[in-house]
Amino acid sequence: MRQSVPPPIPAELARPLWLHLRAFYHRHHAAGGHIPPTAAAFLDDLRAYVAAQVITPSGHASAPVADIGASSPYVSTDRAAGLLDVTARHTRRLMIGHGFRQPRRGLWRAQDVAAVVAARKRRAA
Repeated sequence: MRQSVPPPIPAELARPLWLHLRAFYHRHHAAGGHIPPTAAAFLDDLRAYVAAQVITPSGHASAPVADIGASSPYVSTDRAAGLLDVTARHTRRLMIGHGFRQPRRGLWRAQDVAAVVAARKRRAA
């Protein structure tokens, strides 16, 4: 088995690059094109490097969440959990139960979180 070596690119660029190249080669292969073995090997190495960056010690995927300012239209799952006074897991259940979807992993629309908080306050009163 070949030893995997991290590519010489910054970690924050590895995932977008991998996603772009994977999509490109998927389209290329679907159109009948051939993927060179060196390109396939590089994609495998890049995929492994990306996976190593987003896996926590517990084994769960943990995509990095950008710093969310007060003016941001998005709220992190952890912040929403604090506003709802429940766990992050229960927050996801509540949000999905109210019909909301995450626009990006780990983020919810602030207006959706506010709607669920208001609904829970009305229900508690």
